Amino acid sequence: MKRFLVLACVLCLLPAGRALAQPTRADYVAQADPICISTAAAEGNAAPGLLRDIRKGRFKAAARKFRRAAVVFSGGVEQLAALERPPADESLLASWIDSLRRQVPIVNRFARALNRRQAKKVNNAAVQLIVAEEKTIALVDTYGFAACNQFGV
Repeated sequence: MKRFLVLACVLCLLPAGRALAQPTRADYVAQADPICISTAAAEGNAAPGLLRDIRKGRFKAAARKFRRAAVVFSGGVEQLAALERPPADESLLASWIDSLRRQVPIVNRFARALNRRQAKKVNNAAVQLIVAEEKTIALVDTYGFAACNQFGV
C-alpha cells in the first residue's frame, strides 16, 4: 500500500516537474544574449579593417572578410536555434531564427557582387540586407534582449 501511495505521489508530481523545467523568457534571454555578444565580437575579429578595405578599393579582401563574418554569424544563429525556447514564445522565436538565417545568403550575394565590382548588385544586396535586419530587429524589439535585439550580420 505504501508503495502504491509513493508511486501515485510521484506520478502526480511528474507533469508539474516537467512544467517547471520549461524555460522562461528570462531564461532564454539569459542564454541567448551571451551568444549574440560573443558572435558579434567574433564577427568583428573575422573582418578586421573591412571598411578600410572598401575605402581603399580592396574589394576582394573586403568580400573575403564579409564571407568570413557570415560564417561566424551563421554559427551563432545555429547556437541560438539549439536553445530550448519558452513554449509561449516558440512561434515568435522560430520566426526570429528564420529571419536571422535569411540574412546569410544576402551577405554572400553582397560579397560576391563586391568581389566582382558589380555596383548595382552591391547596392541591391545592401538594401536587401538593411530591410532584412530591420524586420529581424522588429520581431524581438520588445522581447527583453540586451544584445540579441540588435543581432545581425
